[in-house]
Amino acid sequence: MGEKRYDPYTGYEITEEELNQENLNQENLNQEDLNQEDSGKTEEPEQEGKQTSSMPLLSMIFGIIAIVFVCCCPPISFILGVVALVVGLLAPKMNQKMDGKSIAGIICGVIGMVLTVVIIVISVYAIGTDSVFQKEFRKQWNQEYQYRLNQSTEYDDF
Repeated sequence: MGEKRYDPYTGYEITEEELNQENLNQENLNQEDLNQEDSGKTEEPEQEGKQTSSMPLLSMIFGIIAIVFVCCCPPISFILGVVALVVGLLAPKMNQKMDGKSIAGIICGVIGMVLTVVIIVISVYAIGTDSVFQKEFRKQWNQEYQYRLNQSTEYDDF
């Protein structure tokens, strides 16, 4: 009892009661370990030793970015949606199970692709039905037609 012990983390002196409590806790842990060994049941840690694939996470990231890029850059959005879909579908082959992240990546990728197609169709329709665009398009078309028509008649003289 003459020897003083100090806690290595706090630097405070460890009292006799705390030392007895520590010893009691250690004995309980040792007893539980012995009981598990006797019963033959050993619990393995769930995540320890398992190798996780990064493909489901990549699928989810590509899918989210595909949705974000729909308005500002539809071609990149469509490509990222296809990548998210492919990576999400290939991920279970690596993990032997369908992960929630790969499902989210597949869904986000499909949403990104569908929204891209919808945005492009709406844009083409809006441009095609605009009266100013139609007038300008007809004017340019007629000019180009007249130019090509004149070019072909110049070569007919030979």
